[in-house]
Amino acid sequence: EMYGEDTVAIKKIHAFLIHPGKNDPNAIAISGNKVPKSGDLFKMLNAIYSAGPDARDFDITFTTNQRVQQNDCRDLMIDYQQNPKKSYGRAIAERLQSMTDNRSGIGLLFLISGNSGLNGRLVVSRFPTDQAILAEVDDAGLDVEFFNRVFVKRMSSYKALLLDDKNPASNFWNGKATDRQAGGSAENISDYWIGDFLEADFTETAA
Repeated sequence: EMYGEDTVAIKKIHAFLIHPGKNDPNAIAISGNKVPKSGDLFKMLNAIYSAGPDARDFDITFTTNQRVQQNDCRDLMIDYQQNPKKSYGRAIAERLQSMTDNRSGIGLLFLISGNSGLNGRLVVSRFPTDQAILAEVDDAGLDVEFFNRVFVKRMSSYKALLLDDKNPASNFWNGKATDRQAGGSAENISDYWIGDFLEADFTETAA
């Protein structure tokens, strides 16, 4: 099921609550759920999904291992973009949690899969949360009220990655990354977001 404009249409959105889990085998279990198709939260995420290039966005390229052209994080994102199930989304969330330390704190990870014209598109975004209401999360997952209370008010502060190509499985090697929590320079983008989680680097350009 698609919703949004025909040319830039979202198939599915999932959200996962990420706790610091770096070097912590006893990290809190990840809660997650599908995001509803209406309301303030959807409007905000749809605006991020549909946005054009911004001066605060930087080109990144997934790095490869030495023997074959392969990247673990990219593989997880292609799986989710092509079949946006909660289980595939959770694998991405588990990777992020394993890279997140106490300095980065607790965050909400959003995975938004769909298309933009003829291109397949995936947007991955992390927002900081208000720790005061985390006690409301239970085994049933994250509900609409939780989403709205936690962080619609934080809509200008987030990290994100956009992948966009006609053939995601072959060509999802380059994307656009941003860190609206860090300001407008590439040097300020969190190392754990680009280097650790995405296993990527800034794309080399002629400039």
